[in-house]
Amino acid sequence: MHSIQKRKHIQDTAQERGVGGTVDSPNLSNKRIANQKSPKQMATKPKIEKPNLTRSMKCTHCGLCCEETEMLMTNADITALEKLGYPTRSFVHFGKKGTAQLRNNRGTCVFYNTEKRRCKVYRLRPRGCRIYPVIYGEEEGIVRDDLCPEKNTVSEKEEERKGKQLLKLLKTIDSEARRRMSIT
Repeated sequence: MHSIQKRKHIQDTAQERGVGGTVDSPNLSNKRIANQKSPKQMATKPKIEKPNLTRSMKCTHCGLCCEETEMLMTNADITALEKLGYPTRSFVHFGKKGTAQLRNNRGTCVFYNTEKRRCKVYRLRPRGCRIYPVIYGEEEGIVRDDLCPEKNTVSEKEEERKGKQLLKLLKTIDSEARRRMSIT
């Protein structure tokens, strides 16, 4: 008999004998049946499962967010990646308005490994990548990007927290872009 069938058989036998969740058997003497509740457990209110509002997004590493990316970067993002030995020009494109953007190579971010479906610099990925799929839409404000198939795994609290981080990030990016433009 399989262990599940055996357990069910023991439970049925215990119920037939009216022994209240214990089995009179040499092998299982006075052991509580796993699926039966004690009188104390029956007297307590059942726990109601509440949705976890603080969990982190469940990324499937599909890579959609890394395709034709236009991810903006801060000076701190650039410096961190330079310290890993990457030359600035190999991963940054400076736009006409002074913004720094991740470069693409063959349709994906230069750091995305398409075979492994992983970011090569994950631990030091740009701040915007960490905040994603929470984005800023010109008309909508802070939203979850519809491109991301796992956008619904972002909790409300996580969206709120990342939204605040995103607004701060955008101020930094704008400030740094203005500085770059004033230098040229």
